Amino acid sequence: MLFRSGMVETARNYLARLDLSKFGIDIVDSEAVFLKALDRHTKKLADKFPGKGRGNWGAARKSLNLFLRDVVESRSLCHKYKLQHIEKWLEVPLDSHVARGLCSGWPRIRYLTPCVSDEYQALASIMAKMLGCSRVALDLYLWRGEQINKLLGKP
Repeated sequence: MLFRSGMVETARNYLARLDLSKFGIDIVDSEAVFLKALDRHTKKLADKFPGKGRGNWGAARKSLNLFLRDVVESRSLCHKYKLQHIEKWLEVPLDSHVARGLCSGWPRIRYLTPCVSDEYQALASIMAKMLGCSRVALDLYLWRGEQINKLLGKP
């Protein structure tokens, strides 16, 4: 199970209080700055999870990636907080469905580490470029189980 009891509520509370202006173009002007902020919030959220969920970096990262994707896709929020520029840096939210679409060998979200996430994100960047979409958009394709070869028009 991705989220144990209390983890969803903790994530919702954390994200509801997240200051989106801290991701705006005035503060976050490069991918490196964006990833540093994403890393900082991932750690903070992971440390807030209750019980055995405490420290679950993978669940925290997925929560942040899904939330930020939804914010960027909301025209009014994206405009208000000047977030248009971060879409190209958003990560694909990793889970078993997405991982199977990228490659095999998924460690489960509980055991996802920054290093393993970076490897999956690199694969996602290549696939996104081939498909002509943002990396974060791959989630919609891969989560539904669509095969990349089929998307690329290959047998």
